[in-house]
Amino acid sequence: MLRHSHFAVALLAAAPLQAAPLSFGEIDGGQDYSDRTDLADCTAEGAGYRCTLTRNTFGDLRLDRGVMTLDARGRVRTLQLALDRRDFDRGHALLVGRYGKPTALQPRLEWRRFDDDGRITLTRGPQEALVTFDYPRNNATGAVLRREAVRGLLLFTLAGLAVGAALRLRRPRKPAQPVSMKQTLERRLSEGRDLSF
Repeated sequence: MLRHSHFAVALLAAAPLQAAPLSFGEIDGGQDYSDRTDLADCTAEGAGYRCTLTRNTFGDLRLDRGVMTLDARGRVRTLQLALDRRDFDRGHALLVGRYGKPTALQPRLEWRRFDDDGRITLTRGPQEALVTFDYPRNNATGAVLRREAVRGLLLFTLAGLAVGAALRLRRPRKPAQPVSMKQTLERRLSEGRDLSF
């Protein structure tokens, strides 16, 4: 059973966000955080960065640790917030209040109503409750991003061609030029037909 006040009960009934960017305070999937020393202490690791958050709370709950991984451009790949295992229910209430009801309950709580397939998970482990923010778009390789860009350009080109064809079909056609009497007589003569009408 969740341990929360009447205010938290009201938060449980809050309508979920639909197709919104995934953010946690100042952290979202589109910014470069590699030099944001006010938010995290980052060191280069592999093809990106590993950062320790400077904040030590999640709402009114104490964080055991907060870790963020970034891609080569400094954008968030994952953000993990470790809570005491006993704070699982309160962490759940905080997430529901901010992001709405979870979209999946088993084997972990999960929120998936975000742009670019962003998602949040809440897992109860043996020692901790782990809140994870995932930004799959920032995990894409350069080849995948190039392929998506080419596909987008191709779709844009095809859409432009379709609009152009539709406009051409809707354009009024020029009326046929009337045939003169001289042209009619010449045609009849060439066909060996009678010139009478």
